[in-house]
Amino acid sequence: MHIPEQVNYLAAFLTFRCSMSCPYCINRYGGLSMNEYEMSTQEWIETLNKIPASEERPISLQGGEPLMRTDFYEIIQNSQGPFDLLTNGQFDPENFIARCSPDMFRKSLGRDTDAWFSSIRVSYHVRHWDTDNQEAYDNRIVRVVKMLQDAGYKIGITSPDHPNYQDKIGEFESRCKQEKIKFQRKEFLGYAGGKLYGTFKYATGLSGNLQDCKCRGTELLVAPDGMTYRCHRDLYLRQQPTGHILASNFEMQYTWRDCANFGDCNPCDLKLKTNRFGEGGHCSVEVSNFKNQYKPRGFTVGSTCSMSVGG
Repeated sequence: MHIPEQVNYLAAFLTFRCSMSCPYCINRYGGLSMNEYEMSTQEWIETLNKIPASEERPISLQGGEPLMRTDFYEIIQNSQGPFDLLTNGQFDPENFIARCSPDMFRKSLGRDTDAWFSSIRVSYHVRHWDTDNQEAYDNRIVRVVKMLQDAGYKIGITSPDHPNYQDKIGEFESRCKQEKIKFQRKEFLGYAGGKLYGTFKYATGLSGNLQDCKCRGTELLVAPDGMTYRCHRDLYLRQQPTGHILASNFEMQYTWRDCANFGDCNPCDLKLKTNRFGEGGHCSVEVSNFKNQYKPRGFTVGSTCSMSVGG
């Protein structure tokens, strides 16, 4: 299987199931359509061994919560990798260490590691709907990360920088610093208090005003059922698949496609970020031929959602 050089990211969504239900989850920004079917153990092993991954461009195992699959360890033990892992950390660390070698995961990109995500990224969320257990949740996250860190895994904690929970996030960030755990705030994407937060290249794609456009994706997104999609909006809604990863004729294509849903995009696709080469200003999709050709200059964080954005 050939992956074009322009493809920046390889993502395998093993499941959309999750042990948490954060109301600001980016997966549910536009309404997540839960897959009725997930590929079998052998199908996922075949898929992961079919995708040519490298230290520079690993396969990111994610969800949902990928370790909710009871066959997670069987899948990863029989797949070549290297992998990155996105997890909420709600798993048994002793079992993980016993069954997953650090060698299975990306080691380094050969650059300043502090400037890059860890190969295992544990997401931290303020569980404000269950505040009685917040302390226990915090303690568990710290315990899991410290155990894996001491066992030689390249691991860190990331947190969406939600504007409503700055005090709690700051408190946990300070604790991580004391515990010598890498902690990184990630820009919060989406609405809070009637405002849209994020820095976007094509902010009019979040306006709610649908337009026709041409779109070209730079990520391989494999859904739990094996269907592939050009963007997260289509992935979560299960619309406009580009093929099935295990089809004999499947090839990842870096090509322009028609789309009638510009304006109903997912913030994850339109945000400005760093690509796998450490270069800023990257966007997961390229968009052209849409009306009102605003100069892509990013969206001011905290602007009200009723504004004409992107101008």
